[in-house]
Amino acid sequence: MNIEKLVELLEDCKRLVGYDGVVKVKLKPYKIKAATVNLKRKTIYINPYMLELGDEVVRYLLVHELLHLKLNTLNHN
Repeated sequence: MNIEKLVELLEDCKRLVGYDGVVKVKLKPYKIKAATVNLKRKTIYINPYMLELGDEVVRYLLVHELLHLKLNTLNHN
């Protein structure tokens, strides 16, 4: 997956969850994490190995992390 496709998926996911803020996406290799979010920096970090699993996996990760941003919490309750 190229960067243009990742940005396109991010914009689709932002519309889906109703988040209109500025979000950065960075690739960061992790040993066990698929993705994480920094609420203060409004940055989603995705493990680059996840990009090889296809659009649907990346879409799921983006939606999940965007919901953390929208709700301004890292909790899963």
